[in-house]
Amino acid sequence: MKITGVSGSPRKDSNTDTLINTVLNSAAENGAETQLFRINDLSIKPCQSCYYCKENGVCKYQDDYVEIVKAIDESDVFVVGSPIYFSEVTAQLKTFIDRFYSIVNNQGINTKLVLVYVQANPDETLYKPYIEAQSNMLGNIGFEVIDIIHGYGIPEIENLEENKEFLEKAKEIGANL
Repeated sequence: MKITGVSGSPRKDSNTDTLINTVLNSAAENGAETQLFRINDLSIKPCQSCYYCKENGVCKYQDDYVEIVKAIDESDVFVVGSPIYFSEVTAQLKTFIDRFYSIVNNQGINTKLVLVYVQANPDETLYKPYIEAQSNMLGNIGFEVIDIIHGYGIPEIENLEENKEFLEKAKEIGANL
């Protein structure tokens, strides 16, 4: 089994990175081949809505996005995560997701998906409608959403250590992949 992870967090070793890595490491313990891409460390141009992909079957911009999409296409499971900033995923992840336009219009997506969301606010219900909308949108473009980790009330890494249920869920998901 091959699993590709993508973190939309701008901070290295963030809560988002930790939860994604926990899923990946747990899966690797069962023999899965895993890799993680940190969008903030890469060069990904925003979608320009130029329709080049519609006419040519591929995106005009051959940047780091292409490598990630190739990895996702070769994977059985895609794990993607982001902190929630101002009620949405980060700009880094939004830029990446917008580029899915090029593959949705061409070869499509057919990969299982685990979503990871982290928020500082302790109100679990605050962003549930947004998370559901994201899950539906990604499902509508071809991903099969198989699980969601929604960590709330964890503004700093030490708060994640205090709320071990999120880490335990990440381990369980990875072990079951």
